[in-house]
Amino acid sequence: MKKILLSLFAVASLLVMQSNTSYAQCTPNASCTDVGDPGEICPDTLPDGIIGVQYNQVVTIIPPGTADINGSTVTIHHITLDNVENIPNGLTYTANATEMYPGTSYCVLISGTPTVSDTFRLKIYVMPYIEVMGTPVATTQQIDSTSLYIYVAESQGIENNSLKNFEVLETYPNPFSFNTKIGFYTKVNSKVSLDVFDVVGNKVYNEKINAIYGKYYFNFTGENLQKGVYIYNVTANNKVISKRLVKQ
Repeated sequence: MKKILLSLFAVASLLVMQSNTSYAQCTPNASCTDVGDPGEICPDTLPDGIIGVQYNQVVTIIPPGTADINGSTVTIHHITLDNVENIPNGLTYTANATEMYPGTSYCVLISGTPTVSDTFRLKIYVMPYIEVMGTPVATTQQIDSTSLYIYVAESQGIENNSLKNFEVLETYPNPFSFNTKIGFYTKVNSKVSLDVFDVVGNKVYNEKINAIYGKYYFNFTGENLQKGVYIYNVTANNKVISKRLVKQ
């Protein structure tokens, strides 16, 4: 489950279509519930795809009633989708509504046959509407490069030397305030470790995952850390990848 703020609100907009004439034949997942009206999206991690293999995934969305826009908390009337970029080649999305209203469950069907192997980080553009004197009025377009990824692997049984056996995905959010997701992808069984260090080399965090083929995430909670720059190492099969992490 993922709680949605408007800064991440564009993730939910996957359910909104640009066309008014075609609607997804999907049903929202009844087990996806919204507690406390922060909004909800299920699942929070999309399954991997494989080149040449049909991909079908239903995403259930419950929009929040309020959001933070330009530093102010506003009541959302509804949202429309302006654009979605970086969808895997060969996949399309359709939804069961053109507008998304708070407190209602919607669904989007992502489907098709992937044609290119890569990690695709969705970039989504949405337009929130607020009510002014009884009329919905567009606010400021929100651009969200979210933590929502679709990884497309090579066709089964075909080896592609251009793909790495192990790679670290982009950390999101970074900078972060409380929690962040540090992802990686592996093509082989691996014992993967995450080590986080402060700027003077003190280890402040360690976690290990026994991973098989696929995409994984370390859910790093750094709320007790001081603000500043940290270095994290992700290690698998004697290979170490180091990147920078900023606590704000």
